[in-house]
This record gives sequence, structure tokens and C-alpha cells, in this order.
Amino acid sequence: MRSTRKVFPVFLAKGSGVIINIASVRGSHGSTTGVAYTASKFAVVGFTKNVGF
Repeated sequence: MRSTRKVFPVFLAKGSGVIINIASVRGSHGSTTGVAYTASKFAVVGFTKNVGF
């Protein structure tokens, strides 16, 4: 998140940019691996979608 905040103004000035965030499949589907792990993956996916808008 911090690096996204830092580069976002640069991307806006250029009119383009690419940010790659990596999450496991647990970011799309819940599992039995534990609530904290699943919640963190959902957070990465949600953050990425939000920044995309």
C-alpha cells in the first residue's frame, strides 16, 4: 500500500502505470487455512480493485 501511494501521483502525471499485487486463490474463495490468512488475501484483492477504479 505504501509503494502504491508513492507511485500513484507519478502514474497520474504520466497518464499510465502498472502495479502488480500478488495474492493466493484464497483471495477469491474462503478456506480452512485460517480466518486471518483469508482476510489478508481478501484485503489485497479488494485494495487492488479499489485502486483500479
